[in-house]
Amino acid sequence: MAIFILKDLRYLIKQERRSPKSLLEDMLFLLSAKPMCADTRSWDVDNPEKEIREANRNLQTRLMQIVTRRNLNLQLARDAPSVSELVDILATKGVIPTTEGTKSRQYADTITRVADRVDRGERITQEEFVGGEYTTAILWFDTILPDIER
Repeated sequence: MAIFILKDLRYLIKQERRSPKSLLEDMLFLLSAKPMCADTRSWDVDNPEKEIREANRNLQTRLMQIVTRRNLNLQLARDAPSVSELVDILATKGVIPTTEGTKSRQYADTITRVADRVDRGERITQEEFVGGEYTTAILWFDTILPDIER
């Protein structure tokens, strides 16, 4: 567990384009949330593309269930919306609280971007996957969605 946190922190530190405040927020989130979620998700680093497809499918299903329960289906532009589109609708309609909306949109964009790469057949390296923004983004939604799903 500590190895994954260290890899995630090392990846975040290497991202020079990020503001120190944003970097610090993500580091604090990793340190506080990962221990709580350690038993709920384990990643197969030998086949990250499969893991990404499965995690995205599960996240899209959860988000669609929330959209359907809140009668927001008419807001969807197409039948198979991306994670970014679903999160945008939920944040715009106030289902995802404003305090979490910006971070949720950023993480949804990360998830959609990585999913698009996998759909195009690009390989995701173990370093990108284990220590990258993608696993942090999935963890973010694993952390906030239970409260929203209630």
